Amino acid sequence: MTTPTQSDASVHPAEHCRYFRVIQTSLGQGMDTQTVVLSDITEQKRRERELRESERRFQAMLNDPNILAGVLSPDGTFQKVNDTALGYIEATRADVLGRPFWETPWWETENRSAVREKVERVAEGEYMRFEAEHVTPDGEARTVTGIMRPVTGEEGEVVSIFVTARDITERKRKARRLKQAKEQAELSKLEAEEASRMKSAMLANMSHEIRTPLTGIIGFAEAIGDEIDGDGGVAHFADLIEDSGRRLLDTLDAVLNLSKLEAGQMTLESRPIDLAGQARQVAREFAAEADDSGLALEVEAEEAGAWADEGGLQIVLQNLLSNAIKYTEEGTVQVRTYREDGEAVLQIEDTGIGMDPAVAESLFEPFRQGSEGLSREYEGTGIGLAVTKKATEQMGGSIDVETEKGQGSTFTARLPAADRKAKRSATDPNEKKTGRSDRVGG
Repeated sequence: MTTPTQSDASVHPAEHCRYFRVIQTSLGQGMDTQTVVLSDITEQKRRERELRESERRFQAMLNDPNILAGVLSPDGTFQKVNDTALGYIEATRADVLGRPFWETPWWETENRSAVREKVERVAEGEYMRFEAEHVTPDGEARTVTGIMRPVTGEEGEVVSIFVTARDITERKRKARRLKQAKEQAELSKLEAEEASRMKSAMLANMSHEIRTPLTGIIGFAEAIGDEIDGDGGVAHFADLIEDSGRRLLDTLDAVLNLSKLEAGQMTLESRPIDLAGQARQVAREFAAEADDSGLALEVEAEEAGAWADEGGLQIVLQNLLSNAIKYTEEGTVQVRTYREDGEAVLQIEDTGIGMDPAVAESLFEPFRQGSEGLSREYEGTGIGLAVTKKATEQMGGSIDVETEKGQGSTFTARLPAADRKAKRSATDPNEKKTGRSDRVGG
């Protein structure tokens, strides 16, 4: 027989190809008969390929500067270690190779028995995770987390243990800072809520304690004015007392309303409201004040149903109209209502003093006015617009202002439009459906 020749070949070299080993031999000298033996070695090739791929991954992790990696024998003895792991403890390979994993400088004495137990379990085929605190040679406390995984041979036996770990010190610190920040925020929230409750309680007590004597002062001032005829000094002083008392009462109401709105203690229950009817009603209430100031008060009210709270809407209308009349020395105050883009719109325009547009938005902050300081010309606390904004927002709306110094101001409040026709105000039987202008004062 001639010497057999051997070669490996693949059939249909594609994703699912199979590999065969070909052995060719002849039965004797000068004979034409050949014997060919094919052996399927596909599984062997697959294992070789997986072994090469595993080796590439292993080398990639050993060379990764961000991973602490090493290889142990099944009994836990160090066989290989990468430079990153050595640099972490400032050790050399001679310091760790050939030693049990749990006796290397990565572990404190009190942790070594637990590490040994984990290694023994991995040697039996389990995957084990670990997290450990470590102090570097320069005294810095670090935290690492990692995994021990078994590497098996062809028969399924564990032939080595692969260990990888990462430093998660910064992640831990960020997590602690985030937790502390959340705890501080929660504490601050509770403190703010408690302060708000205390403020509301104090204001409620103030309201009762101040309102009662103040009402008496206003009542006596009115009585004195009614008793005294003519324009003498006593009647004049009585009028001053009454005006000052009413201004104090208005301020008290505004502060209390703002406090309740901010604390969520003023319940605004929205329902379909006839915005045009409400605007006409409030305009009639201010007609005498506008007339005394020599102003024309006009209402141009198109039918507009708003989804709002009646009391909240009264706050908005009264504050905006009061401000418009206060800051207009001559000319006109116009009240308009209409629907636009699915919203009910209330607009109050005046020909008053106006203000610098750059400071206009700050008017909606508590205790802010267009002119401030001891030399300001107009009296007031600057609370009204803050209350107006809070009430509008709690009804699901918004408010803005357009103004120019010396050219007047236009305040526009937008509220959700009612889905169905609002019920007409029972106090406004003469409500008009047209949008023509009605003059109610001046």
